Amino acid sequence: MIRRIGVLGAAGLALTVMALNMVAGTAAAPPLAQPIQVVVTNTPLPVSGDIGVSGTVNVGGTVSATQSGAWNVGISGTPTVRSGDSTVLLGSFAGDVPGGGAFTQAVNQADATPYRSVRVMTNCFLGGACANIIVRVYTVVGNRSYLVDQFPMQNFVVSTSVYEVIGTNVQVQLLNNNPDTSTNIGVSLFGRSN
Repeated sequence: MIRRIGVLGAAGLALTVMALNMVAGTAAAPPLAQPIQVVVTNTPLPVSGDIGVSGTVNVGGTVSATQSGAWNVGISGTPTVRSGDSTVLLGSFAGDVPGGGAFTQAVNQADATPYRSVRVMTNCFLGGACANIIVRVYTVVGNRSYLVDQFPMQNFVVSTSVYEVIGTNVQVQLLNNNPDTSTNIGVSLFGRSN
């Protein structure tokens, strides 16, 4: 029986030693450490591959973008289009012009202040006698008029001259150097804002 106790005693001793080893091998959990702040000094960090993002991301600076494939822009419905150009008839004359060196006021004191340029159009159907009718274009500033241009009318041709507005009003006179009245003479003055 002693042998049995000896075997049992040896076995019990072995179990006790094993139990103590197991308890001694298990260390107690260390206390939780506080978070450590990491400062990265080599920014920006190179990033490659696919990166998932959720929430709102602010992007600053310049972002490069390139076109891929054909781009088409369409308009739905009928758009309203308004031109910034405005051409207005400021004055006109159609009729007979007395001859013998007489002046005829074709357009008198047309207000040109809202316009960037004016266009003078003339026509005559008298053959060679048209060259004897001189068109004079004046700009008027205050109560003074200044001759801007003069040119002869041409037969069966609509003559057109364009002038930048340099005064507030424009007037057009006709000087008929033919001996007699000339008929069927026409003058139109247009203002253009663009």
